[in-house]
Amino acid sequence: MKKGKIFLTLLLLAAVAGALALMKQNQDTRRGAAVAGATMSVVPEAKQTKKLGGELKYTVNFVLDNTNARVEAAQVKLCYSNHIEFKSVAGNKSAGFDAEAITAVTKVGDGDKVCTTVAFGSNGVTSDQLNKLKNAGNIFEMTFVAKKKTDGVKSITIDTTNGATVLGAYNPASDDKAITVRNVAGGKYEVTDGSAPSPTGSSPVPSGGPSVTPVCRLVWRIVRDGDWLDRKSNNTERAVGEGYCKEVKICDGDNQLMVIGQNYNTREECEAALKGGDAPVLNYKVSYRGVLPNDHACMVNWPMQVIVLSRGTTQVYNNVIPSEVIDVNEGETKKVVLKGSLVLTGFNYTDQVAVFFKGPKHLQMKYGVQNQSKNYDKAGGELVLTKNAATSPWYDFSNHPMLPGDVVSVLRTGPGGGEDSPQDGDINILDFSYVKSIVAKLETVPAGQNLKADLNGNCQANSADLYLLSKSLEEKQGQLY
Repeated sequence: MKKGKIFLTLLLLAAVAGALALMKQNQDTRRGAAVAGATMSVVPEAKQTKKLGGELKYTVNFVLDNTNARVEAAQVKLCYSNHIEFKSVAGNKSAGFDAEAITAVTKVGDGDKVCTTVAFGSNGVTSDQLNKLKNAGNIFEMTFVAKKKTDGVKSITIDTTNGATVLGAYNPASDDKAITVRNVAGGKYEVTDGSAPSPTGSSPVPSGGPSVTPVCRLVWRIVRDGDWLDRKSNNTERAVGEGYCKEVKICDGDNQLMVIGQNYNTREECEAALKGGDAPVLNYKVSYRGVLPNDHACMVNWPMQVIVLSRGTTQVYNNVIPSEVIDVNEGETKKVVLKGSLVLTGFNYTDQVAVFFKGPKHLQMKYGVQNQSKNYDKAGGELVLTKNAATSPWYDFSNHPMLPGDVVSVLRTGPGGGEDSPQDGDINILDFSYVKSIVAKLETVPAGQNLKADLNGNCQANSADLYLLSKSLEEKQGQLY
């Protein structure tokens, strides 16, 4: 910001803060003045580690408990250590906010603490612009620069004391415009000088929580690119991309191998699948609704079920693990793409193919055309495959994500509730009740672990998961034909 604008900016910020404070004061004298409550979070919550000069990017997200309310103004106070320095901020125009913000950076008489206050308003008053206002999403993205080496892990926090952080509602029918910020969550960071970072705070383990013993198993996998079995012997005869079968010890949180296909019980099964030639190959890209880039530390090796269909013949493949997880964070497009290849052993068709994907917490979704972005409601499908992974088309279904929320089929009393209950192909009041009971406790697990009610894979069951489930409730049951 140019020096000539600093004084004006501070005046504007004071005006915004004063107006919001007065609005809050006036409404507090009236019964039922708050339109909604809100949960706010700094994303990603999991630790980011940067070397000196590196950039840390965070978004500030919100979820309202009143799905009829919408946010049109926000003032957010973020506090952090002086090891990082505020660089820039950009509003989320797709949620109705201005691209530019009023900002003020202040040093606090509390050790190395620094705070930045950011104020946004709606980016317009036309019906099209007001229709962008939402009850959940992100308000803005902030960029910080790593300036000094930290001694361990630090946090960015949202300050809600004395109305420092407040949201304003779009509510033309009433003077009630206050949204109460009830719950907040921060993000962790560490600045290093290039040496190995401290593991402290690398996993969001609750204070005093029990230690977790990893669950491990031996499986055979087809391995490609990197992690070669014979790397230590300097044998470089294999071509790049060529696969081989390897017995692998898989533990919770282990997602290091580039793999293709399923887990196999024996080497013979693995080698038979590797040879291919007689079986079509499905190259796919899919996604889960609600899983966000840089905020999915617990979406690790989520097993999928894949069903292929052609001319009335189906084949089922269980425990399919994608080979690659890709964060897409380009402008308004924010999603996590799961990429992999599946050898369709036992399936003989290469045309008129449809494929059904079902995640471990998701409805079954049908895909029948390339770049599908909505339900495919025809019988059969239009996919064409080959029997060679190199020539079979890559089908991108990631713009039509799998819907989260199918987690239980029955609720049980006692510890764990329905924790061991299977999916039932539907999202209903049983799923809602189960997720709500876990969200009420804000249960959290370490990175790489699985929490059944954690639908977005960020290692905590919170209101964002409940919101995702409620949105899925508006859609139909898993597709079956």
